Amino acid sequence: MPDSDARSQAQQALVDDMTRPSAPPSPPSIGGATSWRTMQDQQARDEWRALRDWVEWGTVRYEISVSLIPECWWKHGALVEELSALHSAHRAAFHPTDSGNGPITWHQHFANAMAAQEVKI
Repeated sequence: MPDSDARSQAQQALVDDMTRPSAPPSPPSIGGATSWRTMQDQQARDEWRALRDWVEWGTVRYEISVSLIPECWWKHGALVEELSALHSAHRAAFHPTDSGNGPITWHQHFANAMAAQEVKI
């Protein structure tokens, strides 16, 4: 019956792992400016996913019209660069280590970027 004991111990260890409270998530890294030109493949994939998620969240959260950020935003290099800059600034502005001025400054930059985007269309 040694196999049965080992199986029971393994099952108990799995239950313990699944029911143990998880540690609170660590704050996102501040990162830095996004430079698509110098990124390695895996870093670019990770950053692209993060940018896509952020753009999807932001367009809903801020009720941004598709005339400002079209659904095919990812096909427009200049828009990708601008959204990447806003995303990097957002990460820094809303990081727990920010002094508290970051969010308002980010919103000012965001408003300027959206106004500039309106002029382009």
